[in-house]
Amino acid sequence: MDGTDWRMKLVARYKSAFETGDLRDIEKILGPNFHELVERDEISRIAQLDRLKLMIDSSRSRTVHFSSFTEESGDLLTDCVLDFQVDNDAWTISVRMRFRFDDGLIDHIKVWDVVEGVSRATVSKAG
Repeated sequence: MDGTDWRMKLVARYKSAFETGDLRDIEKILGPNFHELVERDEISRIAQLDRLKLMIDSSRSRTVHFSSFTEESGDLLTDCVLDFQVDNDAWTISVRMRFRFDDGLIDHIKVWDVVEGVSRATVSKAG
């Protein structure tokens, strides 16, 4: 996919806003009818913003890595690895994601197939 595609730019902006904890920008990126489907649970826009706020507030750092994107019926599909550092624990979650768009905003995110499961490692502090 071409990195100049507006959808790629929007997903990159969403990633950056999440990593930096910019909830205001995330609010601007998610469409008014946004919903996320995780396995069989559907999450509304408000619930998603609350969930992201909790993730941002409870973690010292967040990093998102996307693999190459593919397009299917106007949606962008990718594998994603999320790395979080919470207290002295480092968490890694690998999932597949589908981004759907409407009116230039992210309208729907589907998350499924935990690729490698969730891993947790204790981070030791150098003394």
